[in-house]
Amino acid sequence: MNNRQNTGKFGEDRAADYLEGRGFTILARNWRSGHYELDIVAVDDDGIHFVEVRTRINPEILPQETVNSVKQRKVVEAARRFLREAAYRKFSDFETFFDVVGVSVTGDGTDLEYIPQAFIPMYRQACRIL
Repeated sequence: MNNRQNTGKFGEDRAADYLEGRGFTILARNWRSGHYELDIVAVDDDGIHFVEVRTRINPEILPQETVNSVKQRKVVEAARRFLREAAYRKFSDFETFFDVVGVSVTGDGTDLEYIPQAFIPMYRQACRIL
C-alpha cells in the first residue's frame, strides 16, 4: 500500500470503529462496482447508511468539505448499484442516508467528525436509487 492508501485505511478503520460503537452494523467496506466505490455501508434502527470517509493529514480544510457534488453523485450511483445486488436487495426498502465522516490527523492526535445526512440527493437521483 502507498501512503495515500494507508491514510485512507486508517481513517476508514477509525470511522468503522466509531459507527460500531454507536450501534451500527457494518454491511460492507470498500464495496466496488466498476469504478464506483462505497467506503462503508452500515445499518441501524433508522435505516441504511452510505458513509463516505475522508481522511487528511494536517488538513488546511476539513476533510468532510472535500465531498463535492461530483463525489456525491458517484456515491448515490454506487448506492443504487449496491441495493440492486441480490445479497443486499432486502435493504432497498430501508430509509436511505448519505453520511460523511471526516478524519483529521495532526501532531496533536486524530479528530473524527461524523455528519449524519451530510447530503440529500437531488430528487431525480433519489428516484433512481430504487
